[in-house]
Formats: sequence, structure tokens, C-alpha cells
Amino acid sequence: MAALPDPRIHAYRQDVAAEALRGRVQAARFVPGSRRQVLSGIAPLRAAPRADAEQVSELLHGEILVVYDQTEIEGTAWCWGQAERDGYVGYLPTAATSHDVWQPTHRVTTPRAHLRPEPNVKAPPLDTLCMNAPLAVIGTHDGYAELARGGWVAASCVGTPEAVAEDYVGTACRLLETPYLWGGRTALGVDCSGLVQTALASAGLAVPRDTDQQAAAIGIALAASDLASVRRGDIIYWRGHCALVVDQDTLIHANAHDMRVALAGLAATVERYRRDLALLVSVIRRPRG
Repeated sequence: MAALPDPRIHAYRQDVAAEALRGRVQAARFVPGSRRQVLSGIAPLRAAPRADAEQVSELLHGEILVVYDQTEIEGTAWCWGQAERDGYVGYLPTAATSHDVWQPTHRVTTPRAHLRPEPNVKAPPLDTLCMNAPLAVIGTHDGYAELARGGWVAASCVGTPEAVAEDYVGTACRLLETPYLWGGRTALGVDCSGLVQTALASAGLAVPRDTDQQAAAIGIALAASDLASVRRGDIIYWRGHCALVVDQDTLIHANAHDMRVALAGLAATVERYRRDLALLVSVIRRPRG
């Protein structure tokens, strides 16, 4: 009997499933899904339709959730669907989304940026937008970018999707001291794979959400013996953890020991978790050598 698709990245339950999974899973009904765009700066993606349920990931302002079902629990409406960016499945508060979808033209390039009601540095922020959040910019004025959905963001915090930051390790280092947050992927809170995903996204590299998915999907797999010759930009994966190599002596990772994004000694960290060492990956786009 064939194994069922990974439910983290395939939208199916006993009562409903994505139409694309027809013939692969069993469900009472199959639906094509509808696209909804995130309105809030950060929207938690949860394992169940409850505010106290585990946060499995997050969606950023401007990102898309393909919705396959909606429900209301204790007066709160929830969408169940799949994030377009990385395919992750979960429940999102409906109030954080809109049926109106704007085509992005830019993205946030700084760790955080304030969304203001007018192009005025003294205007109280409406929300906080985070790195890589897609934006639909319709004009600029007085050093601010005006968004199609309303609000203004400092133009210095905005760039086009093509303007990538090649040094993704440098991007990760911009998030030093960010609090550790299970399921987080922003400068307000991030976990280990969220840090890697965010840093690589800034370099124009799309990777899956979780550590095991990333290890299986990206780069060139290297032998553990290559630890002696690691270089900046390589990624080390353990079972349930990952870290970016800053240099031959140093890692950067979001971890629950420090409860933040921190630098760590490469040799000591590898030794501490050696029995769980899974894979060393190079995602440098030029050949090794």
C-alpha cells in the first residue's frame, strides 16, 4: 500500500481535500480552493482552529493562502488551506485575510518595517511588516512607498523581487538576537528552519519550511567528513535542527537553548549534537572548489 502524502504539505482531511489530490487520498469531497491574501503583518498558521493551538508556521503580509475549507469556532472564523510560498498546510484566522488579491511588485528588504497611515515619520504605525513580505506598490512620495492595499512604508525598506541579497549568511546575521519562536519566520520571532528559509528567500532561493524537508530538497549533499572544509553559506542539518555556517569556526542558528538567534562555535555545536547529525548541504550556487 502506497504511503499517504505528507500532510504538512498536502491539504487533505477525511472530510475535505484539495482537488489536485483526487485519486491519491480519500476524502468526502474535493475542492479547487480559493486564494486569499494576508492583510495583517504576521498571521499565525496553526495546527488546529484555536488560538491556543500549536503554531506550525506563519504567513506574512501579502502572502497567499489557498483556502479549501472555512469554519467558525467559538465566534472566531478560521480558514484551512495551504500557503502558496512553501506549501505548508494549517489554519489561519479568516480576519487576517482578504479575497482581494494584489499582484506584488516589491518586497520588504529590512528585518522590520512600519506600515503607516500616511507618509509621515510621526504617524503612529498601523502594523509591522517583516522581511520578504510581498508588497504591491503604486507610487512614492516624500521617501515613502504607497501600497495598493493602503498605507505607506519607508522606501528605504523596500526593494524589487529581483534585487536579491546574495549573502544570505549576512542576512541571517541581521536577525541576531531575534527571540526563538516555534513556527516563527520573522524578525519578531523565528525558529531554526524559519531562519534558514528567510535568509535564503532574501537571496532569491525558495526552500521548504521544515528542517527535514529542506535537507531533502536543496543544495549538494556532502559527507560528514567534509565538516573540516566547510565554508560560509553551507548548512548543517541535524534531526530536528539546522544552522548556517558563518566561517570555518562559527555557526548562526535560532535555537531553544539560547532562546534566540545566536552565534555558536561550529566544532562544539557539531560535537554536542553529533549523534543527531543528518546532513551537510552546500547551497552556494557556484561550484565548490
